[in-house]
Amino acid sequence: NRTVIVRVGVPVEQFWHRIPGGTGRATRETLRALGAEAGVETRLVAAWHRPSRRHPAAVSGLGRPLFVPLPRPALYEAWLRLDRPRIERWTGPLDVVWAGAMVMASSRAPVVATVHDLGFLDNPERNSRRGRSFFPRAWATVQERATLVVCPSAAVAAECGRYGLEPERIRVVPWGVAPATADRAAEDRVRLARNLPERFALWVGTLEPRKNLPVLVEA
Repeated sequence: NRTVIVRVGVPVEQFWHRIPGGTGRATRETLRALGAEAGVETRLVAAWHRPSRRHPAAVSGLGRPLFVPLPRPALYEAWLRLDRPRIERWTGPLDVVWAGAMVMASSRAPVVATVHDLGFLDNPERNSRRGRSFFPRAWATVQERATLVVCPSAAVAAECGRYGLEPERIRVVPWGVAPATADRAAEDRVRLARNLPERFALWVGTLEPRKNLPVLVEA
């Protein structure tokens, strides 16, 4: 049995989103790294899901999540509007909570929030109606409750400062990622299988207005 020094609560409901996206990937890889740290214990928290849907691929190898008996929309709104329910009801005592996707779980412990970008403030018209409602309120909650705010780059940190976050609360920490490498033979196999030319541009991401793909095509 290893000695637990820091107990970290982590909301991971983004793993159940239809497209977990880059925030899901960064959260997963960061959790893997935390799991390898001596003395760190992570306790994952998610909304209610049917038993048959409680183990998406993203959770594999990270531990068994704890499920709050509220569906996602109700849980998110309860955390944003009421600062309830406290996740300690399911996790037990915590030393810190990490909000890896800017969803501020209610907790008695200090909360560290990761802000990936603030594009929803700069270009609200590129988000869905739900996004235009949810993300600004989530950002306001981060400003109000987060002890520290983690940004993946100096550019995002500067943007947070521009929108009113105090510099002393900001930390720049690059995304958690697992690098992938491929040799020339593997590249050639994929290129031939997909009937791709020698030179091409590859887009990996969701097809949605906020990604501003017309600019990529124009370039």
